[in-house]
Amino acid sequence: MNQYDYVIIGSGFGGSVSALRLSEKGYKVLVIEKGKWFNQAEDFPKTNWNLRKWMWLPGLGLQGLFKMTLYRHVVALSGVGVGGGSLVYANTLPVPKSEFFNSGHWKGLSDWENDLKPYYELAKKMLGAERHPYMSRNDKAMLQMANEMGSDVTFEKTDVAVHFGKIGMTVPDPYFDGKGPDRTGCNLCGGCMLGCRYNAKNTLDKNYLYLAQQLGAQILAEKEVYDVVPVQDDGSTGYTIHFKDSLSWFSAKGKINAKGVIFAGGVTGTVRLLLKLKTSSLKTCQI
Repeated sequence: MNQYDYVIIGSGFGGSVSALRLSEKGYKVLVIEKGKWFNQAEDFPKTNWNLRKWMWLPGLGLQGLFKMTLYRHVVALSGVGVGGGSLVYANTLPVPKSEFFNSGHWKGLSDWENDLKPYYELAKKMLGAERHPYMSRNDKAMLQMANEMGSDVTFEKTDVAVHFGKIGMTVPDPYFDGKGPDRTGCNLCGGCMLGCRYNAKNTLDKNYLYLAQQLGAQILAEKEVYDVVPVQDDGSTGYTIHFKDSLSWFSAKGKINAKGVIFAGGVTGTVRLLLKLKTSSLKTCQI
């Protein structure tokens, strides 16, 4: 018997959006996240020299929110924790210019710019995007450089997923008619990529995931999925999802059943897991 309609692996941008939209359709949803919940200001590091709180390397006792994946010629950086990459990204939300949609493999396939326009607007609304209201020294330096190059028309302020309001003032949810959590005005500390300690950054646990939970979605943190086994060869009757504790070498294991599975663990998580399962438990399924 299936315990859930959908199990979502990963709670970042892909997983959180999936959780909310599926919950809105009435499905029973579980999100599995290998990282931790970061709820209080003390949970976040004040500096990236605080490796225990900053870096994700649980085998060495480092249980932070920032993961570095080493490859032959590149190091991939990603977020770990409930909210995924939204915990550590710079929360800038630019919409690509027309040239982007009409270049390379995009060109000629569709009117991508207009097709995607309403979804960019929806995402900015969900993430509480605001035009940055202040001119920092960096902004002034960039504007001066643009003026000296005769390109001042190219300078523009950035849309960011931050609640500015009044510095340090906490107010009831300003985004979802009171259905979301309280928010606090940004104090311009510049620590966005260490995780916001002041409740101002609009991370996914404060919008998509928060609203999904109000609709019954559940989040299982500190658990890592290591196998997905179809009940029947083609997966038509569901899957058994196997997971383990992510913070311990000697981790307890568990399993649950679901009709469907959404792999949303980002490039460094989803691809590696799918490549592993492609030659084992999911080799009879179409991936």
